[in-house]
Amino acid sequence: HDMLAQDLTSSLETAQEDVSTKSMQRSTKQEEAANLKKELSSTQAVQVEDTKSLSDAKVQCHEKQESFQEKQQLRAEEIEALEKAVEILSSEGVQGAADKHLALPSTAQKVARALVQAGLRGSSAADTAGIRG
Repeated sequence: HDMLAQDLTSSLETAQEDVSTKSMQRSTKQEEAANLKKELSSTQAVQVEDTKSLSDAKVQCHEKQESFQEKQQLRAEEIEALEKAVEILSSEGVQGAADKHLALPSTAQKVARALVQAGLRGSSAADTAGIRG
């Protein structure tokens, strides 16, 4: 009978130790679960921000790509216009007309220089007379 009582007491002590150990493990696991939930929530918030940033970057890249394509098209049209202008200016009809019309501005420049020089001479004399007077 004493052995049975001692056996039951020992079993009871072991059971209480198991309950205590398992309670501690349970509380530790609950803390870990709470920490993991916080981490999950934080990670999900970062994912939402990253997804928005990615979406914004894609939109921005698409807009820049469209802008680049438009500018490339514009440059191609400008090059074509310049090539036509060079072709026109290189033609024989324009070369003959250039000699005729471009000679006038050089004559006009000579006349303008002469008038400016004459004006400077006249103003110098007037300035000198004004100082003496």
